[in-house]
Amino acid sequence: MNIIVHPNGAFSVNTYCITESSHALIIDPGSEAAPLIEFLQKDNIIPEGILITHPHIDHVEGLPLVQKAFPGVRTYLSADGKPELQHITEQAQLFGLPEPAPVIITDYILNEMEIAVGFFTITPLFTPGHCNGSLTFLINGMLFTGDALFKGTIGRTDLPGGNHTLLITSITDKIMTFDDNTQVYPGHGEITTIGYEKRRNPFLRGFKINT
Repeated sequence: MNIIVHPNGAFSVNTYCITESSHALIIDPGSEAAPLIEFLQKDNIIPEGILITHPHIDHVEGLPLVQKAFPGVRTYLSADGKPELQHITEQAQLFGLPEPAPVIITDYILNEMEIAVGFFTITPLFTPGHCNGSLTFLINGMLFTGDALFKGTIGRTDLPGGNHTLLITSITDKIMTFDDNTQVYPGHGEITTIGYEKRRNPFLRGFKINT
């Protein structure tokens, strides 16, 4: 399994592309999706699904372009994030971004049961607090946390739907339960591990280090 990280857009969102042979998953397609599309088309790799960690403009801005390049690709978001999508234009205006094309979600996730997306098996974890509808995706033992947990810090909670207490609960009850060696792929910034966050993240002090 190969993971390509493509920081892009006004907020340097991490768009991830997970490939296994000729299969691929895309996570959070940012505004600069064209290079990723070119790479996939050049190597004849067809994405089997697009995962959205949460419905903020920087994480979905490139979705219409990817869907146009790969017609019929399934797109997954928490059902709790559906109302947030109705305000995607307002989000763009708030941050001075161009008005986005319509964002289409084909599959709304209702629970934390494993889902099969083509070649891949994914476990969605509900991790609200940064905004409504935030998900962390567990894929092959790796965590893709969106804007819930970053290296050395956590997501902001001052936007609509944000709740600091709820975010800390989401992180402690869902994300920090994994082994210290578990790799964490955040929505912005560098890759980290559960163990590193236990040792270094000032918002998460007090966790026991597994040995």
